[in-house]
Formats: sequence, structure tokens, C-alpha cells
Amino acid sequence: MNTIRLPKSVLLFLVSMALPAAAMFLPGLSGNVASAQSTGDTLHLPTRTATPHPTLTPTFSPTPPPQAVWVGRVVNHVPQATQGQGSIFRVSVIGLPDTPIELRSGDAFITAKSGSKPEYGPFAAEFAPVTEGTWTVSVPALGVSLEVTADNYNLAVIEFAQVPQSEATQAARPSATPTPFAGEIWAGRVVSEDNAGGIPFSRLLVQVAGRDEQAVQLSTLSQILSVGKTGQKPDELGPNMVEFAGLTPGDYFID
Repeated sequence: MNTIRLPKSVLLFLVSMALPAAAMFLPGLSGNVASAQSTGDTLHLPTRTATPHPTLTPTFSPTPPPQAVWVGRVVNHVPQATQGQGSIFRVSVIGLPDTPIELRSGDAFITAKSGSKPEYGPFAAEFAPVTEGTWTVSVPALGVSLEVTADNYNLAVIEFAQVPQSEATQAARPSATPTPFAGEIWAGRVVSEDNAGGIPFSRLLVQVAGRDEQAVQLSTLSQILSVGKTGQKPDELGPNMVEFAGLTPGDYFID
């Protein structure tokens, strides 16, 4: 699985090869035969008393809710949001007001509490200006963090929320790790990126070298967005390609 962070751009992503037992059951037949000794005898059948059976009330065990874990994610990224005096990070801890949030980069350290900026949401805090660099955004009380990049111009909207554990496992996977497939080693890489100015959405082109009809899945941390097959538009896109369009800036997973 590979993680792609999309700006407002057209991105080309290349995936290439690196060097009945059956059983028959027959019902048994059994019974009691009573007969008279002659035609004049009377057949006396024993009186049967019905055995009482207690009424069984079905019991239902409630299905336990799926275990939830806390994860952090960038839910919106706005480039060129400031004039260059510093980036802005708006961070929410969903459902938990008054919770300390920390930003760290080298020796720099900033802290604020969730809910201190209600104009951006009931659980929001704002950090500004955030100087250029990679910052670790964390909620120490929850033991969760993520890294977010500041370039002195961008606005990052960050959210810490609970999601089912099955959805959060993607976040724990290392990105850009070669995957063995049918004895071969496959790896993904970004081969080109074009900045299409004035277009509000991004387009992602994925090529699986030498393989048409190959299913490619695009997802975010919380949901699967689309599954497409390569080779559906050879005249428009080229061989072994699949297109995902209308994407907003954010982090995407390609499988």
C-alpha cells in the first residue's frame, strides 16, 4: 500500500515490477408392534402420558460494538492561505473539549486546548503562525499523533477522532513498501506531477506496468473511495492506466 498526499494537481503514479467429502445419512426405522393372539382377543394399547417439555425462551447475546481507536488525519489542506508570514494549523479533538494539544518541531513547542476556538468548531484549537518545517501534532492524553508539514503559506485542518480499529489499521502500515506478488516484487512511485492552476480538484493517474484489467483501490483513512481497473481508457490515458478524478487535497492510499 502506498500513501499519496494530493495538492491541487494532476499526479501520475506508477506501479512497476522490480525484480469434498460427502456423507450420506439414512434414517433408522424403529417401532413397537402389538398384536392379538387370535381374532377374538382384544388389543390393549398402553396409555401414554405426554412428557412435559419446558418452553425454551431464546436468548440473544448483544453484538459487541466494534472497538474504536483514536487516529489523527488532515481533513483539509489549503495552499497559499496566508501571505507567507506563517502557516495555520486548526486542530480538533472530536468529542473532547478542554484537552491539551501539542505541536513540536525540533526545539519549538506550542500548546493549546481543544475548544479554545469555538468559531471553528466546538472542539477546535488554532495554532498560528506555524513556521516552515515538519511538525508533530499530538494529543498526549490519547497517545496519538501525526506529522504535518508547514510551508509558511498553507492552512491545515487536522482532526483527531475515533474510528473502528479495522479502518485504523491502514494508518499503521508503512508506506512505499515493496509488495511480493506471484513471486515478483512490486513497488509504487510518483513519476510526475503537474500543477494545473485554477482547477479546484485533483486527478490521480495510476499505471500498473504491463497489466490491464488490474483492480486498483483508492481510499482514505476512514473509507474506500473507488476501485477501478487499468486499461479502460487506452486511447485517452495510455496503456495499463486507471484514472481517479475530482479529488480534494488530502492523503490517499493506493492498493
